[in-house]
Amino acid sequence: MAKKIVDDDFKIIDHYHDLEGRFLKEYSTCPYILFRPVIGADSCVYTCQDKAYTDSGKLGNIKDVDFKGFWFSKENLDSVYKLDPSKSCNHHCISHSKNVIINEYFSIDSEHLPFT
Repeated sequence: MAKKIVDDDFKIIDHYHDLEGRFLKEYSTCPYILFRPVIGADSCVYTCQDKAYTDSGKLGNIKDVDFKGFWFSKENLDSVYKLDPSKSCNHHCISHSKNVIINEYFSIDSEHLPFT
């Protein structure tokens, strides 16, 4: 129906056809999770705001433990470093551009870092 009112002053950009490929990630680590995990009102810690309140984004619960103890626990760090966005994050990602830049930085030959 909206397409019926398209004219010089009103345009519709339809990306529905490319949604599947639009959110693919070509990197296998999510470094931004280390800077911005999400603590929900349910006392659970999630990988990010895009996966908050979902089972796939839940890292654990801090109801009976302090955040620092939870965050630096072996179980949590294993979960954080196991997260592979190329497999489990084929959806909108608010941190995608930041992850691309951080992963690119980490892939630089360490001998070249003084020149970056």
